[in-house]
Amino acid sequence: ELLIEQEQLIERGERSSKLNVNDKQKLEKDILPYFKGMNVKDVTFKHLDNYISTLRQRNLKPPTINSHLSLIHKILSLSQRENLIDRLPTFPRVKRKDSPRGWFNNDEYKLLLKTTKEVIQDKTIVRSHQITDEMRLLITFMVNSFLRPSDIKNLKHRNIQVIEKEHKYLRIQTDESKTVNTPIVTMENCVGIYKDLIE
Repeated sequence: ELLIEQEQLIERGERSSKLNVNDKQKLEKDILPYFKGMNVKDVTFKHLDNYISTLRQRNLKPPTINSHLSLIHKILSLSQRENLIDRLPTFPRVKRKDSPRGWFNNDEYKLLLKTTKEVIQDKTIVRSHQITDEMRLLITFMVNSFLRPSDIKNLKHRNIQVIEKEHKYLRIQTDESKTVNTPIVTMENCVGIYKDLIE
């Protein structure tokens, strides 16, 4: 029932289809086998805590464990809405270590661009492809647009709108995104980089 509801959200463009595939895998591989034979009314904090322990034994990271708990929470919330349970059990908390994404400081970024220029001049070949100026443009485009590599891979020109009014920027609406699919507004430099990429 939950997957059907989520499919409807996908059809309305309110949810990424990738997320439903992930949820289906978690349900079939982990959640349903673990809770097999249990009535939703009988699920308690202790059951959820034991489920977390089985996931930890597989060395799954806290964000992954939290995504499992989130899916179980959605199922139980749906059960409550359908009057199958009176109230939700208390959910265990999974402590999450803050591990921000890696980033370049100014010196590292300058070194990256300098090294990219050098490998372009040296006509370096990586995986049967010569590194060209397109790589430098791609790197600067990614930095100035804040896009993930997975978003770049699926990006099409129809997803990009050039805005040149009081402020210059690109408005990028990807077809699918890892997270919520809202338009991305880039830095001003991205407009020139995008035009160079088109050329």
